[in-house]
Amino acid sequence: MADARDEQVWTKHAEEHKAQWEPHEPNVASVELMFFNELREKLYKGTPLKFLDIGCGSALWRNVFPTDLFDYHGVDQNAKMIEYAKERFPEIDFRVANANELPYIDGEFDIIWTAAVIQHNTHEDKPPILKELHRILKPEGVYICTENSFRKDNYHHVFPSYNEEITDNYSFTLSGWEKYMKEHKFNMAKYKHPSYFMYEKI
Repeated sequence: MADARDEQVWTKHAEEHKAQWEPHEPNVASVELMFFNELREKLYKGTPLKFLDIGCGSALWRNVFPTDLFDYHGVDQNAKMIEYAKERFPEIDFRVANANELPYIDGEFDIIWTAAVIQHNTHEDKPPILKELHRILKPEGVYICTENSFRKDNYHHVFPSYNEEITDNYSFTLSGWEKYMKEHKFNMAKYKHPSYFMYEKI
């Protein structure tokens, strides 16, 4: 959930996106597409799967998700990010909202995607965000994310030295992250090293 400082930081980041960054292009070897292609048999029924990119920013990930398979939607808490996303892709439904109160109905999406979103929230904000993700995901849907808050190169922010057995129950180790997600009703269905996860609703 953004405070005034966060708003300033992410607005500046939005300007950087517009000035320097072009949307990512599909790569058949990418982890994202490996995951998504595995979903065809599980979820695809002949019509595009309803897909939500939470924390979509200026829609840098949009082109990775083929339109024949995904009905792409994006949401971000930063209005400037969404402004630039709409400039890039005016045909897409982009909305401004916090992830802890999403403007969608229960069970609306087949797939939810986040790229390093959960880790940028406080311990207090993580549970309501995960509750919202769980709420808007279809019973048979999946949540796919990349999160690296448990990685060794980030670990020193929490503890002075890395130990895989240590967890404060807030995802600062790989095992802690899995435990934390299960406590919030997401069961890990697949993991790709180092930081890609696919979850099913419990």
